[in-house]
Amino acid sequence: MEFDLIKPNLVTPAVLIVDDDPLVLASLTSLVADEGCDVTTADGFAQARRCLIASRFALMIADISLGDGDGLKLLDIAAAQQDDMPVIMITGFGSIASAVDAMKLGAFD
Repeated sequence: MEFDLIKPNLVTPAVLIVDDDPLVLASLTSLVADEGCDVTTADGFAQARRCLIASRFALMIADISLGDGDGLKLLDIAAAQQDDMPVIMITGFGSIASAVDAMKLGAFD
């Protein structure tokens, strides 16, 4: 007996990835797309905010440090727009304080 791994009636999860570093954005996009997700990318705060208003996502992965805005503020906006969406915050310049702040604002990880 054969089983289809992808059922035609299941919705492909939509994931928003936000990072202002093009290499990180491309790497995360490839990784998440390879898992079968529909990926939308944003290279900064303003673009990510527009994406959150325009579409619903199953998950958001976002950098804390964005060139045009604060990733923690984006987390706050995401919670207001899509309160049931898990958010994973990433950073190359992390501290315990920023991790605690992200978790207090509702970051999943």
